[in-house]
Amino acid sequence: MGADRRVEFWTGASGAGTGDPFAQVRAAQRLEADGWDGATVIDTHCLSVEAFTSLALIAQATTRISLATGVSNPVTRHPSVLASAAATVQAISGGRFVLGLGRGDSALAWLGASPTPVGEFERRLVMLQAYLRGEQTPLETAAEALSGATAGYEKLAIGARLPGSWLKWLPEDQAKVPLEVVATGPRVIEIGVRLADSVTFAVGADIKRLRWAVETARAAAERCGRDPASLRFGAILNLHTHTDLAKSRALAQPGVSAAARFSVMNRKIVGPADEHQREIFQKVGEVYDMAHHGVGGSQASVLDDAFIDAFALVGPPARCAERIEEIIALGVERLWLGTPLTRGPPGEDSYRMSVEEVLPAVRRAAAG
Repeated sequence: MGADRRVEFWTGASGAGTGDPFAQVRAAQRLEADGWDGATVIDTHCLSVEAFTSLALIAQATTRISLATGVSNPVTRHPSVLASAAATVQAISGGRFVLGLGRGDSALAWLGASPTPVGEFERRLVMLQAYLRGEQTPLETAAEALSGATAGYEKLAIGARLPGSWLKWLPEDQAKVPLEVVATGPRVIEIGVRLADSVTFAVGADIKRLRWAVETARAAAERCGRDPASLRFGAILNLHTHTDLAKSRALAQPGVSAAARFSVMNRKIVGPADEHQREIFQKVGEVYDMAHHGVGGSQASVLDDAFIDAFALVGPPARCAERIEEIIALGVERLWLGTPLTRGPPGEDSYRMSVEEVLPAVRRAAAG
């Protein structure tokens, strides 16, 4: 890791306020005061208040902490709309925004749709980066990404055809919004390596699975001629530390069940897994109840202690810190740590242990 790059620790600001944007603001202010490097906001419009509206409020109410969508998708908003929203938050925040993007899960599932097909995801990612850079997208390409509109100007009273589609308002001196692709499978990892500014892995905390994801990304970088050292890697992890292991596991269970589904979303298990893990992945996919996404439900009931211990960061603070250090050693520089801040007294206890014991320990180790 270069001297100019540091490990960042992020967590979510949405949990306390899925129905209250001002609760998200207060949560982000607390995260900033507690020393977190970044705060993420859910972008599932049927489950939480509108993400970019909340992010604008948070940007005005904070001064240091970085902000990101956790995560957006390129379908529920046209790439030009998504880029315009991201660039607006970038302007309001003074350059503190990162656009987290995936193929879409709950945001699309609540509309009765599946994740964006990989080929379409890549096409829209190319468009999105062009808009973020202030470059033109061919009108035909922009129109193809619309739904419910008629492409072309044939029936429109217009004398001069636009040369393309772009964000005309984007200031030339504004820093480009970094685009971070959140990926589980090898095809999306490769797309992120080729087209995004950074790649974050959603494969759990099992070191074997994370090593596979990092190696997959580095191999993709070599194939496309991109210097692996120019890439930033992140990981989405459930951190539910507690001196009482049973409480730690119970706190982790809902988040682990949601995160585990990503590895079996298309009925095919992605990444390395032993026989026991494969059995659990399969069960999660079979019983997943989207109405209880992220909060438990039947999917949580199929998890056992061994799966939770491998897939999440649980147990005493020292053990969680040790595992995070192993993950950082793989080359992961941005850790999106899901914490149980809103889950009653045990969740508050766990959160405080993370802030007061785990993060200081791993920061010292990373700095050394």
